[in-house]
Amino acid sequence: KKKGFVKLALRYGYALYPCYIFGESDTYYNAQGGKKLREQLADFNVPGIMPFGQPLFPPLPKRDLGLYFVAGKPIPLPKIADPTPEQLDKYHAQYIQAL
Repeated sequence: KKKGFVKLALRYGYALYPCYIFGESDTYYNAQGGKKLREQLADFNVPGIMPFGQPLFPPLPKRDLGLYFVAGKPIPLPKIADPTPEQLDKYHAQYIQAL
């Protein structure tokens, strides 16, 4: 569903680099509770999350974790000023396959 990055890459002729970061979900702790408040926030399209990272400054992620970044070979794309939905599907499928 989310193919905007492919559309921009096609529009400017950029290559796509399939990549993944392992361990990213451990960088923050999402405090549980407040279900009613979270539901009320969701009614206004506001995410009801309370992430905590470092103890002294919670907005920063935890530092004592192993994050592993893996990148694949670039996928060269043609430059297409106004790509069609079929072209987006084609190149998005290539990206997902490479991922």
